[in-house]
Amino acid sequence: MKKNTYFSFLLLMVLWLGCAKEDNYEDPNATLITLNTTVLGLEVNDTYILVATVTGNGNPGSVVWKSSDPQIATVDDKGKVTALKGGVVSLTASVGKASGTCTVVIEPNNNKVKDLHRYQ
Repeated sequence: MKKNTYFSFLLLMVLWLGCAKEDNYEDPNATLITLNTTVLGLEVNDTYILVATVTGNGNPGSVVWKSSDPQIATVDDKGKVTALKGGVVSLTASVGKASGTCTVVIEPNNNKVKDLHRYQ
């Protein structure tokens, strides 16, 4: 009897863990992500807020932000970009398989960067 109870408990745990919500949720309803700018010029220590618009029935709250090089620039879960050092970095917002990218050019302080996003 103990063996059956143990086996039933083990089976229940495996089923429960297999059905647990995953952190890598993909929203199948998101079809397109548009950013408020696709090219941006900043100086070291500047900040900027990127805004992602999710088209389709996707959940805008599930946008995941990523920097191609966090040593050059970081982006937080709200789209706030922080320029850390000179260089070029791609920042990507994604929901499921849909994504949008912004290229950020960062110059050291005192080397003014042209307002790149006005040339889009």
